Amino acid sequence: MGLLTKRVVTQSAHKKGERGTVIFSVVLAILLLGGIGLWAMRFTALSDRASGYSRLALQAQYLSELGVQTSTAYLALPGYAQANYQIGDNNPDSCLSVKATTLDSAPFCRAITLSELNTTTNASASSNVIDTAAQGSLGPFAAASGGIRGDFIVEISEPRQTIVAGDDVSSPLYRQVTLTSYAILRPDDPASADDSATVCLETTAAAATRMGMRAVSIVGPIY
Repeated sequence: MGLLTKRVVTQSAHKKGERGTVIFSVVLAILLLGGIGLWAMRFTALSDRASGYSRLALQAQYLSELGVQTSTAYLALPGYAQANYQIGDNNPDSCLSVKATTLDSAPFCRAITLSELNTTTNASASSNVIDTAAQGSLGPFAAASGGIRGDFIVEISEPRQTIVAGDDVSSPLYRQVTLTSYAILRPDDPASADDSATVCLETTAAAATRMGMRAVSIVGPIY
């Protein structure tokens, strides 16, 4: 009788130990799966954020390229190269691409803004350089939808005489210049008519991107 009682007590203690092991294994598995789920959620959020930054940087790159191409076409219009060159030479703008020195306190520079280019394109094609509609130049996140606003400024600097085919060698009429395009993408306030207005809210996370691009162009004739 004593042997039977001892055996029953031993088996009961053994089963309790097995139940404790099973509970520990289940809790450990739940914690492991929960950790994997949290890591997956965090990784997805970081991936979405990284893709957003990448898209914004790519848009800024394309916008800076648009600035170079548009300003090149702008300067190719009859008389525009001459007029802008005279401004940069006689009354230079304050530019980021060139700095004043003790030897040259007012270096040559002409800054062409997007509004100037829009004025020209509106006169000839009745349209802006950048379409701000929700499905326009900047896609579904354009200014009209309260998303981002695109802007750029192109600086003309570092002029030097150059000779093109058919030009008079003794008196060159063309200039090689450096075009520096600065593109800016920033949060937009669609309710404001001010192009510089942005949305800054504590409840909203947004990013601004700036990118520069340089190109060499030949403009003229310059008399």
